[in-house]
Amino acid sequence: MRRLVVAAVALSSSCAAVTGFLSGARRGDLAAGVAQAERDQQARDRREEECKRLNDKPVTWEEEREIGGAVAVVLGTKTKGPYTELSPDVVNKPLAELANKDVTPPKGERAALNEYVNKVGKALAAVSERPDIRWTFMVLDEPTVNAFSAPGGYVFVTTGLLKAVDNEAQLAGVLGHEIGHVTGRHALDGYRRQKVSLCKAALTGEDLEKAARVVGGPAGLSQLQREASRFSGDFSRLLNVPVFDVSNATRELVRFLTEQFVELLSAVGNGADTDSARRNEFSADEAAGRYMSFAGYDPLEYERFIGRLADGGGLFQPHPSNKDRMAALAKARGGDVFFEAKAAPALTAELQGLKRR
Repeated sequence: MRRLVVAAVALSSSCAAVTGFLSGARRGDLAAGVAQAERDQQARDRREEECKRLNDKPVTWEEEREIGGAVAVVLGTKTKGPYTELSPDVVNKPLAELANKDVTPPKGERAALNEYVNKVGKALAAVSERPDIRWTFMVLDEPTVNAFSAPGGYVFVTTGLLKAVDNEAQLAGVLGHEIGHVTGRHALDGYRRQKVSLCKAALTGEDLEKAARVVGGPAGLSQLQREASRFSGDFSRLLNVPVFDVSNATRELVRFLTEQFVELLSAVGNGADTDSARRNEFSADEAAGRYMSFAGYDPLEYERFIGRLADGGGLFQPHPSNKDRMAALAKARGGDVFFEAKAAPALTAELQGLKRR
């Protein structure tokens, strides 16, 4: 009996020791797990702060032109394409390349119309705040009354809009408005903010809800989660250089940034959000009147044209009401922002022919 008691005591002591060991192991595992979780969170916080600094980094000209050209291609595909006779050496070339290559100028009425729009547009760009960038003006085959721009100096008008203007001054006002978006770098405000959200989504898996608001809510959220995670290496590498250099990024990342940027433009317009986009529309209107005055056009003709448009005009971007836009332009004129200029030249024969069709 005594042996049984001793054995029982010994077994009890052994079990207690084993239980204590296991308990200590569990406590050690838990402590190690907590420490690892803290390190992971610190790493995420560090990456998030690095991503936030992208909003403060200037967008270089190379990045602006690269992204702007890609955006121009995407927006251009939403129409029937360039309204011109294309020569063999530019067939199948992306819109973004047309301004950068020596090509044989196409001939014909459509080419003459593009030449006319370029002439008016470049006269306005020459008196803008960015006269030296490579401006690209093009007519797109699209019946709706629209015009749009992309960073890097890309400006497009549709054949529908050209049919709607009554004189060259009204065309100048439309082109001047789009030039104003480029000179004011309005779309780049949204691009930088979108880049921050996508960086955080790629490197931390957080902030996805905000980043996905323009890609279809919850469905877009899971899609963006999958897409963004593919580019964690690209963002990590690009964050370690003084300037976020898209020219050193993969084509896949440029495509991803462009697609998300176009979604943002479609949702909020030329700005970081709807409020800033609305302010930027007024700013672009004022810039149009100013450029028209410097180039010798009558700014009143632009106001008359706006008054004939349907509210909310624009290929993608939401606009303020025409009444508010006209009131703001009238106030700018009253404040001597514009010179006295009364020129409203007649349209060219090619454009008059387009209006008759």
